[in-house]
Amino acid sequence: MSRPRALVAALAALLTLTCLGGLLVASNAGAQGAESAGSTTSTSGKVDARVGTRLCTLLGRAWLATGCSRATCERTSDRARRNTNAEVCFTPSGHYYGRPIDFRACRSLHRYWAPQVNLCISNPARHRAYVTRAQQCVGEYSDYVMVRESPGAWDECVTPARRRQLERIALETGTPLSEVAEQRSPALCALRDNAEYVGGRCRATDPPTFAEGATAGALLVGDSLSWRGANELAGLHPRWSLDAVPGRPVTQLSSRIRQHLAARGAPETLVVALGTNPRASWRKRDYVAAVALVPAETRVLFVTPYRDPAQSTAWAVARLEAYDRWMREITATRPGTCLADWRALVTDQPELLVDGTHQSPEGEAEWAEFISTSWDACPRPAEPQA
Repeated sequence: MSRPRALVAALAALLTLTCLGGLLVASNAGAQGAESAGSTTSTSGKVDARVGTRLCTLLGRAWLATGCSRATCERTSDRARRNTNAEVCFTPSGHYYGRPIDFRACRSLHRYWAPQVNLCISNPARHRAYVTRAQQCVGEYSDYVMVRESPGAWDECVTPARRRQLERIALETGTPLSEVAEQRSPALCALRDNAEYVGGRCRATDPPTFAEGATAGALLVGDSLSWRGANELAGLHPRWSLDAVPGRPVTQLSSRIRQHLAARGAPETLVVALGTNPRASWRKRDYVAAVALVPAETRVLFVTPYRDPAQSTAWAVARLEAYDRWMREITATRPGTCLADWRALVTDQPELLVDGTHQSPEGEAEWAEFISTSWDACPRPAEPQA
């Protein structure tokens, strides 16, 4: 069963490819286990009023007499990742009940998207090739097929007929079902750079070429704050590329820009929302070098980072203060460069944060609106004189 090529192309344009292909994450546990340094908080004994019984079970969390536990798992052998408002359990083998997949990609894979925790529900039973009538699936796409559950090769829910078809191909070719499913999925193919779904298979294509000086679209590179607010921001700007992943350090900024340039060309606007996860090696010159990767015609919007000094280390707070200062200095010298001063906003309105760093549910919508209005107010660089 294949989809029309027009639908696949439309999906490819809609989805955020950059945050799904080739993520530079040190380890599975690093990306899933901590949204950002120092953000894990003790929530023992507390319940999450946003989560009902079904989602609580899907997240692997224990249902208590008062509601869904934030700190304990249904299975005693599992452990809980306790990032406030993004809690999820994982198995002793490190397999999570939810993954930080772009919400549009999650839906294209027919998996259950949980906006309460900004996670795509995952099946941690990796010893099985597939699960029929899986709770992680939506609608008629009831069979959960294990692929690799990694960027560009996420698990997918398919119809029972499609699953049987993939099984036949696997048997006839002597190929594991996971490999067959990965190569014959239009949805997964649409998430990959330089790929096209042709003749029932995903095939590599030549890298695109871009006219010199041409710019198009907007790219946001961010960490857990951008990940939490991605669905709200996408509602305001559905064509933006939102490259956001929990725990991403500031040092990955240049590599993420380069990947976007190779796959989609130069963005008309670059939103730099990295800095919440500091690194000692990062200097002002690194921000300058990253911004220099895009043409002078590209607008740049810096989002100032913030951590509550009362809930973070003095070293991290000092680093973020330096990042804030460097962003302001670059903004003052580069035409078409602006600030989205999130730091000032949450200093005045700390109720927008749930743990001194990450947004509350209401703060996620406020963050998205703030980024959007800051972008609207940012002037384009002056056109070069003839």
